Amino acid sequence: MTNRGNSVNKFKYFNDLRVIDALTNVLTNLYRLVTRQTDLPLDYISTHMTENVKKYNKRQELKILNANYIRKWKKRLCNTQKTFKELENYVDELSKSKLEETDDYNVGTEE
Repeated sequence: MTNRGNSVNKFKYFNDLRVIDALTNVLTNLYRLVTRQTDLPLDYISTHMTENVKKYNKRQELKILNANYIRKWKKRLCNTQKTFKELENYVDELSKSKLEETDDYNVGTEE
């Protein structure tokens, strides 16, 4: 029973990494070739699996760059929000001081 469970785990592992899909695609493309290289199918498989690995690595690299880009812009957004809040507070304080100043001028003119 543990042997079967181990096989399922290995399949899930390869499936999660998309190894099964990549291998299936390479084998399908090999079969569909008009001129099959009957003497070198393993070379074809090796070459095209390597291309799949390069594409996968490029996708992973792009995911990392994208995550870094998003992180950078989130940080900028937070800084901008902080600055905006500080400016709002400054405007509120300035408005209050102008109101107080106006009240001080109007104290002597009340009837």
